[in-house]
Amino acid sequence: MDRQYARMHLREALDTLREDGFALWVGAGVSRWISEAEGQPGVPFWRELAEILEAKVELRGLSMSINQFSLLQRLERVHRALGFAKFQAALRETILGRLANSIQVASWKQGSQGLLPIPVRARQLAKLGYLANPIVNFNVEILTSLALACAGGPTSVKAFKHPKPTELDASRCPRRNYPDGASETFPRHVYHPHGAIEISGICVITETEYRSQEATLAFELATHSAFMSNLAIVGMSLDDTYLRRQLSKFRQQVRRIFWFTNLARSQKKTNGDEIVAWAAWAGVEVVDVGSWPEFWDAVDAHLPAPSALALLDAWKFVCNEAKRYSGREDSEEKAVH
Repeated sequence: MDRQYARMHLREALDTLREDGFALWVGAGVSRWISEAEGQPGVPFWRELAEILEAKVELRGLSMSINQFSLLQRLERVHRALGFAKFQAALRETILGRLANSIQVASWKQGSQGLLPIPVRARQLAKLGYLANPIVNFNVEILTSLALACAGGPTSVKAFKHPKPTELDASRCPRRNYPDGASETFPRHVYHPHGAIEISGICVITETEYRSQEATLAFELATHSAFMSNLAIVGMSLDDTYLRRQLSKFRQQVRRIFWFTNLARSQKKTNGDEIVAWAAWAGVEVVDVGSWPEFWDAVDAHLPAPSALALLDAWKFVCNEAKRYSGREDSEEKAVH
């Protein structure tokens, strides 16, 4: 694909989303973007996560057996070796701990330079999420969701749990600095079909969990959330066969679907050409971002932003939530006040 055309197509896709609104799906690439700011180690992608966890239980060599074991099977083997409690603790340390620490460091460095304590990448996430409703986050932490959604108004985060009717609850971003009359009863919804470490403690990322989830409402939630809407997919490889099956099944009930991806990198991955071919067959518009910094710069330039006050207020809230999970003893001094 010609790079000049790709950049033009990126602008056209963002213009469409800006004019018509959209449902938004986000994956590990989005949490990676905000977590690796200021030189911090980013949240791992799923295959990197599998390698990290495999090393903990010395399942060496398994990471090289891509053709023998699927990602879900690799995570399943680690889960069995560690047990539930240690597996969840490893997820919390590797994903939530890294992200929370990165947010704390970014906030502190921004403030130490005498700048408004809203890092560029935090502003970019807020712009991406500002017009999106609902948002479906396939990550297993809610800090990314709060960074995407809270600057746009009251937000309700709903994460998958094993169904217990007496325990169905949602985390809600408290209302602050919204116009008089703004109602908490009409929040922006952010869904976590794979669960969230902070809310449910159970994360659907192993083969067994996928199978148990297939009969639940959460399994089809992502596609249903895009009913009669445009759909933007950001930071996701679409190598999840379960998800592609759902998109294929309900494709006629979703408007335009934009899959923002680094096309060259996507095609280099295992089954990359097959996924790109599937996207063309399914009517998913592949938007080549060129590079992810180009994509986020385009978001910054072409999508509207919440007010400066809403951005600041939301970032303070995200930092305070990160402080709860960062494990940094000096986080009180480095949080935004």
